[in-house]
Amino acid sequence: MPKNMDVLFSGVMAHTFDTPLHGSIILDLDDRDIEHFVPYNRELLESGKGYGWPVSYDSYDELQIRLIEEKYKYMVISSSYGLSGWVLAKNVEISIQETG
Repeated sequence: MPKNMDVLFSGVMAHTFDTPLHGSIILDLDDRDIEHFVPYNRELLESGKGYGWPVSYDSYDELQIRLIEEKYKYMVISSSYGLSGWVLAKNVEISIQETG
């Protein structure tokens, strides 16, 4: 069983984590359908829209279309404590260091 792994996100548009704490253990990394991003995060999107977060857009439909056309992934992270949240990124790489 792997003890350590690196999770590297690239092409990140946005992310949010509850309260990241040193020593959090990632329990699950779930690749959700991008169509779920806007409905599941509407309140957060509403609070950031006037500040251009996660990007400038006029409507939720426009944001949804951009995420799909630019091939973003909606990765939801579950952790032991603190690091639970999500990342919008174009790529994710996972490398596992086996222990002997």
